[in-house]
Amino acid sequence: MRSNRGNIFDAYLISGRKSVSAEEYIDIIRSDRDDVKSAKFVPPKIGSEGFGRFDIELTSSTYEVCLDR
Repeated sequence: MRSNRGNIFDAYLISGRKSVSAEEYIDIIRSDRDDVKSAKFVPPKIGSEGFGRFDIELTSSTYEVCLDR
């Protein structure tokens, strides 16, 4: 049972694949270049906002912490 005393964070196991923005991709390449197995640029659809995304495959699975609401 969870108590309501402050914020609760949960860690989720993320498979070896991610879809990230260009800014996030650059940060990943700068910090963990060896962990990126492959990357593919996915251009934006005509009329949509943004500049597209990168679908990346990592050599290992990772955990990401999220605020549980």
